[in-house]
Amino acid sequence: MDLWQRFVEFAGHAVTDFGVEIFGLLVAVGSFVIAVLTYKHQRAAPPLASQTTTTAPASSGAGEAAAPTTTTTPRTAPAPAEPPTAPPPDWRPVRVLHLSDLHFSAKTAWDSGTVLGRLAADVARLRAEVGELHLVVVTGDIANEGTAEEYAQATTWLTGPLATAAGVTSRQIRVVPGNHDVHRASITKAASALAKGLLAEDDPQQAIAEVLGSEQQRAPLLERQAAFLRFAQTFHPGLSAPWWSERPKLQGLTVHLAGFNSAWLSASDNDRGNLVLSRWQCNELLKGADDADLTIALLHHPWDSLKELDDESQEAIRRRCGVILHGHLHQQTARLAGDPDR
Repeated sequence: MDLWQRFVEFAGHAVTDFGVEIFGLLVAVGSFVIAVLTYKHQRAAPPLASQTTTTAPASSGAGEAAAPTTTTTPRTAPAPAEPPTAPPPDWRPVRVLHLSDLHFSAKTAWDSGTVLGRLAADVARLRAEVGELHLVVVTGDIANEGTAEEYAQATTWLTGPLATAAGVTSRQIRVVPGNHDVHRASITKAASALAKGLLAEDDPQQAIAEVLGSEQQRAPLLERQAAFLRFAQTFHPGLSAPWWSERPKLQGLTVHLAGFNSAWLSASDNDRGNLVLSRWQCNELLKGADDADLTIALLHHPWDSLKELDDESQEAIRRRCGVILHGHLHQQTARLAGDPDR
């Protein structure tokens, strides 16, 4: 395994630099936090220091940015006293803008324009500082109640002010659903009974695979995310289910993107420890991932939202994905989740 393929797990809001560089700049705006992930591919030997970039707590008041602070910790040798001012010529940056938990709501639309305007302005300033952005990912809770009206607001902002500020088109934006992207009024008794029955099976993973693998059988379960799916098709033309994978070429690198649906069983505010990604999703979305230069997993929920029966799914994602981006927590965290040198 290449040295750069150390597993970093993100809560969407911080970035860790190790070996081959992953550099993050953070800007906090009101309740929104954005992270720019820069992956720099270096074919020469990586540096020995591990650098973490984080921000201090955001000041009160929407639109005030938190200043980044940097700490460098040696790995196996001291970091050079005078680091180079520019990266080596063989480093190729891939920059990903990560947003999460935007919570577009018809009820608060009258008051959100100012904050969204400041957020777009901060993205524009950030792009001017770090350079071209190659991808924008939004990891769930895009809406607040999963309604078509909320997704119309989200589409207008993402394809308008945000895309302009980030310098991207709609085809460079990727989305996955969160629990607030579920329209709970669309959950039928039949769907609830089906979900309960799947989890009660002797082999729930096998039962789930049979249902999720059949468009007809999974339809009752996914009706709760029908509005999200129509919204997602703006950015993923032809998308037939609220999960996806693709392999774009970014800066000459093959990047495997896996967009997981961690909310397909979400039905209430009591999700923690009750959700399932499923081995079926992992198998489907990570096909071919091992041949990519970099694999990025996108999902909404952190691991403690999943049932114990899904431990293998968590392990598969951690083992096979170089970067994991998620939201839900509304806080800034980043951690090294594994090390291929072990």
